[in-house]
This record gives sequence, C-alpha cells and structure tokens, in this order.
Amino acid sequence: MEQNDAAHERLSDRADILTAVLSGIDRLTELAEVLAPAHDQHDAVALVRERFDLTELEARALLSTPLERLLAGYLRERMRTELSEVQARLNTR
Repeated sequence: MEQNDAAHERLSDRADILTAVLSGIDRLTELAEVLAPAHDQHDAVALVRERFDLTELEARALLSTPLERLLAGYLRERMRTELSEVQARLNTR
C-alpha cells in the first residue's frame, strides 16, 4: 500500500509541475517581466513563486525548463498530453 501511495504522490507532483510550466508558457510575457529585475536564481525563484503562486519545486521546474520547450508548439502539446495522461492515472486510483 505504501508503494501505491508513493507512486500516487509522484504522479501528483508531476501533474503540479506540468501545470506550473504550462501556466508559465501561457503567460510567457508576464514571466519575462517578472524575471527582469531578478538579481540571481534565488531572487528569480522568489519572484516567480510570488507572482504565479507556486511552490518552490514548481517555480524551479518552470525556470529550469529550456526556452525551446517553452516556445515550441509541439513540445507544449507533448506536455499538455502528458498532463492529461497523468491526471487520468490519478483519477483512476
């Protein structure tokens, strides 16, 4: 049972991260404006957490996503598909 709980927790975390990254993609201009005054990575994480109401893990995931993934339509679609699949797995539990 503990293994199932851990797997569910990992899926839930993945869904949260994908949701955060996709939200950042949808608000890319705002993200750039939020990051402009950041002095370092720690500052950037704090600013993104505050503006987008994210956890530290979600903010770090968004900020570590390569720009190519944020801009390329087919990669965004792959993330949306993965999020749908993860959510479906979470809902079948």
